[in-house]
Amino acid sequence: WYCRTLPGVLSAFATAYGTDDLVTAYDQMSINRPLTCEQPSMASMATGRGEGVGHRWDSSLHTHHNQDGFGDEVFICYAILPLYDMNEKTGATAIAPGSHKPENVAYINSYRADNKEALADKNDPDRFLRPFRELGITPGPVNAKAGELCIFDTALFHSACPATEPQG
Repeated sequence: WYCRTLPGVLSAFATAYGTDDLVTAYDQMSINRPLTCEQPSMASMATGRGEGVGHRWDSSLHTHHNQDGFGDEVFICYAILPLYDMNEKTGATAIAPGSHKPENVAYINSYRADNKEALADKNDPDRFLRPFRELGITPGPVNAKAGELCIFDTALFHSACPATEPQG
């Protein structure tokens, strides 16, 4: 919550929105737990590892497009301020660059609605990434150093990427 008041953070958001007339809300705090964690967690839900196939985060890529009912005319973005280096080894947010464009959001959501049976096929490790790849989009974890502010459009498909080497 304190970070929202830092001059650099305010400047970054003012630049992203093109105005310094901003409203701030605190949505959540995330901790990327290791894949080896025995307790139920977002990590285990996002992995697909219980199914024996898939990537650690591909099945949970999601968007918040029009979540607030403002439509495409209002630009809403999220910010991530990592306290530690953020990458695949330490845990990160996975994103699908370019997926936030309205036509891509529509295509991905339509693909998911029209292909529920194919998405349930646990023998197809590519099933969740197929619509992204068809659009030429390659999802992957964000790589950022501690203290680097990452701002992204809430329409961008994203997910938790649990730590593969939490001690690293």
